[in-house]
Amino acid sequence: MSGATVFVVEDDEEILFALGEVMEMEGLTPRLFVSSEDALEALAFGSQRPCLFVIDLQLPRMSGAALIELLRDTPPWSEIPIVVFTASLDFVVPHRHGVPVVEKPNIEALVAAVATLRDAGSWQGQGDDAQRVSGGLSTFRPIHETVAFSADGPE
Repeated sequence: MSGATVFVVEDDEEILFALGEVMEMEGLTPRLFVSSEDALEALAFGSQRPCLFVIDLQLPRMSGAALIELLRDTPPWSEIPIVVFTASLDFVVPHRHGVPVVEKPNIEALVAAVATLRDAGSWQGQGDDAQRVSGGLSTFRPIHETVAFSADGPE
């Protein structure tokens, strides 16, 4: 497949392989990782630069939230768009970085988030030559808005 490369980080292998198939159906070339550490190793030592990360928050050892923090604090990875696909209810880190959150198992919403980033110009190019272009994420709204709760319900 000659599509743009997407790094998918998910510790549940069944979900990981399903996400890989979905990304291929969307014309992307998925690289699949069961841990944050594996994805970071591929970034540090690999020749492929992804156009997008799809990250679960609930990962063993280094959490998805910690991975997001590291990616956002580390050029040249800081400009690569991220979509969170998770069952976690802790959206503090993704929202602090303007990262859209899609709740599992909503594959249709994940595909829509990926398409929105692509259509907004968040990346361009094919395969290893993919590059970030300006203006993409500034026009994207997170799919899941954080709602504050009190003892009486949503505020």
